[in-house]
Amino acid sequence: MAAIIPILDFENPALDVYARLSENQLVCRENPEEGLFIAESAL
Repeated sequence: MAAIIPILDFENPALDVYARLSENQLVCRENPEEGLFIAESAL
């Protein structure tokens, strides 16, 4: 079962990977093994 976490502060830096970084910023070009890719789907 998915954990639902309420978002109370939309400026929280923990949300950067979901809201403020582009896919290119998430993929680390110098160290691709450390890159991050996020895929979303309906629950």
